[in-house]
Amino acid sequence: MSPFSEKSDSRIVNIDGRDRRPWALQTRDSILTAAVEEIAERGFERARLVDIAKRAGVTVGSIYTWYRDKADLFTAALDHAIEEQRVHNDDLLRQLPNHGDSLWVWKIAAMVPRNSSDSGPSTTQRLLVEAVYAAWQNEEARATILPRLSSLLSQYREVVKEGRDAGEILPDYDTELLAFMFMALPIGLSALNLAGFERPRDLHWIAIYDAFKRALKATPEVYFNADPEAEK
Repeated sequence: MSPFSEKSDSRIVNIDGRDRRPWALQTRDSILTAAVEEIAERGFERARLVDIAKRAGVTVGSIYTWYRDKADLFTAALDHAIEEQRVHNDDLLRQLPNHGDSLWVWKIAAMVPRNSSDSGPSTTQRLLVEAVYAAWQNEEARATILPRLSSLLSQYREVVKEGRDAGEILPDYDTELLAFMFMALPIGLSALNLAGFERPRDLHWIAIYDAFKRALKATPEVYFNADPEAEK
């Protein structure tokens, strides 16, 4: 560690292997907030560092002291938006009644990138859709963005594994496929919402997630061997 690290000088903090003044963190947060707003509003391709710097009240050079390029900044902005959304959703879940079993279902619900009070697509929704689009269309950006999307997928994978370890998801169901499905569902719905479709009511998702919970506890044979006449 540098001799100018946090331990040797309270006026210096070590962040990502670099020594910085504490007040520099405020500049970084301003840059991230501005990047989230600019990219959500204009999209990754049309967002410009000069406009992000103007929103943040800093110079473009200040951005480069923190981030290598626009793709690196976008990835950090995506992290920032997702983390803020996760904290909000976790706070909301804590206000709900005791979850009881199937904690993994509630964790999946906590990863949904929107708020019940949003009148339109949330900032996090916009950034997630932009991330997928940028990784598809921009090969240079893909190298930076795809690992972040993969990291998000791994979070879904870990939650699915928790459900499996708790005996609430049978081994008949593929962990990777479930992780892809649970990640794709909110991103796909976000894309439709951004395209102008009205989003489903939040309360309607309770029954859907409950159906997922019950279905993944049953063996596939239950569905393949079901008697259609008995269901009528």
